[in-house]
Amino acid sequence: MDSKTLYRTWLNEWFRVYKRPTVSDKTYENMRIIYRKHIPDSLKLMPIGSIGALDVQKALNLVEHSRTRLDVYNVYNGSLKVAFMLGLIARNPCDLVIKPKHVRKVGEALSAEELEKFLSDIASSKLDKFFRFCLLTGCRRSEALSVEWSDVDLDKAVIHIRGTKTLTSDRTVPLLPECAELLESMIPVDGRIFPHRGSYVTHEFKKLCPSHKLHDLRHTFATRCLECGISMKVVQQWLGHSRMETTASVYTHVPDAFSRSEAVKFKLL
Repeated sequence: MDSKTLYRTWLNEWFRVYKRPTVSDKTYENMRIIYRKHIPDSLKLMPIGSIGALDVQKALNLVEHSRTRLDVYNVYNGSLKVAFMLGLIARNPCDLVIKPKHVRKVGEALSAEELEKFLSDIASSKLDKFFRFCLLTGCRRSEALSVEWSDVDLDKAVIHIRGTKTLTSDRTVPLLPECAELLESMIPVDGRIFPHRGSYVTHEFKKLCPSHKLHDLRHTFATRCLECGISMKVVQQWLGHSRMETTASVYTHVPDAFSRSEAVKFKLL
């Protein structure tokens, strides 16, 4: 390969050699979606040595959402940086591109009143047990949908969560008594515990709880752990976070009432 290699050809080589062995299946699939949907054919058909910063900037400006725009930028920058390192191009044009900014929207746990109403509303739902499982484990949607009956050990009271987001997201965690009771009430069959589509559970959740996202059940679990006095380190392990800072800053929200009750415990001397 050299500077005359089409960007399309180089991108596929970069995906195969540099990304496929180093990222999760989900991340790799997301990158392939970016390739198909957000990198214009006009850029794919350019020789990599002819791609300039203006070309990349114009292509980025076509991406509507800030989070997706940042993901697309990372593909451009990652692939062209390696091309530069290998001597295929004189410089990485992304060095002169304005890196997109994305402010992550932090989710919000359900309040005690919202949780009480939600539990009442889902009682007649076909997904009642799925939503309760999420509340009792803190699983991500994809994780909950991936759990198989073989992952559950009721005798040892543990459950294997098939996480793929980070190295620590694949984990074995204690099976809380209420969750064990929930699973014991179900009829085990081969395969997954919840054989549903992700889009279906998300759609049903929004109908029942329109002011929140499904992922907020994970936030709710983490916040309830904090309120119950469970250590942040343990919550980090249960959620499968690689860094405690993520657990502390993103997934725990201290309600005002709980904060006030904790404040009375403080004494200077």
